[in-house]
Amino acid sequence: MLGLAFAGSPTRLADGVRVADVDVGGMTPGQAADLLQRRWSAVENVPVEFRVGHQSWQLSARLLGIRPNWRGAVDAVRRQGEGFGPFRGFRRLDLRFFGANIQPPTQVYEAALQYELTRISRGINTQHREASIVLHGLEPVIVPGRPGRVVDRNAAADTIVRALASLSRRPVELPVRMDPPRVTANDLTVIAAEVKTALSAPIRLTLGTTRWAIMRARIADLLELPADGRRDLRIGGLGANGWFTKLQHSVNQPPRDATWAISSQHITVVPDKDGYSLDVPRSAQALLHAALITDPALRSANLVVERIGASRTTAQAQAMHITGVVSSYTT
Repeated sequence: MLGLAFAGSPTRLADGVRVADVDVGGMTPGQAADLLQRRWSAVENVPVEFRVGHQSWQLSARLLGIRPNWRGAVDAVRRQGEGFGPFRGFRRLDLRFFGANIQPPTQVYEAALQYELTRISRGINTQHREASIVLHGLEPVIVPGRPGRVVDRNAAADTIVRALASLSRRPVELPVRMDPPRVTANDLTVIAAEVKTALSAPIRLTLGTTRWAIMRARIADLLELPADGRRDLRIGGLGANGWFTKLQHSVNQPPRDATWAISSQHITVVPDKDGYSLDVPRSAQALLHAALITDPALRSANLVVERIGASRTTAQAQAMHITGVVSSYTT
């Protein structure tokens, strides 16, 4: 009997149902669809203000090609209140007490939506800044990182479409998310101490009997400090590249092939001689290792070179058995 009492007419929508926050309970599906379409026509060209902080953008449904399917929404709420006799009554009793609010299926011009999201993002997005170390003179200073701000494009797209497909034109806040730095100031405290050690005293370089002294200011030019998300201390950068290029000119020696010395009576083999090439990566590693030694008396490093063999060795020249003058002539 209770089910029959609330069954109502099968030609009308159940009480308590809403579409886009509009009460359409007790109406026929045609009446509900016509009401919703009339209200939509009144707001279709009215822009909605979308905000992020103090910035705002105005967008309209027509601009983005947004078209709610009101008849589809009405059909959805109609099905929720359908059923035979008392079964329909119990379903409608549930709708009367707990309600139902259906958002209409909506089509949107995706290219226009993405264009507006890009335009909004340009005004909102700020890139995070990683913590880094800079030198004030020869003193390392940690520059703290800074979080960025990014429009959440997927959530913002849903928010824009939902707001413009509704019959309300109240301002709407767009969702943004913070973009934190990967490296913070705390991550660089140990590296800052290493930089201070590296610049504490000169470094001695050795290659055979040759010695170089690298002063503190030069060491500063050779260091590649943590930046752009890096956490380690390196020998590198433009200063190191230029310095190692000049050092290679002093160190590198091309190999000399074995050849022959010719006299009036005989020919002798002149032995080959190996060449040398500076191994820059391994020398840079040795230099960095020396820079991280705190005791000034132990801050020294050996340059690393690669031996380059001659194309024609002494043994190969001797194997040719060229030992004497084979002919002579006079004019």
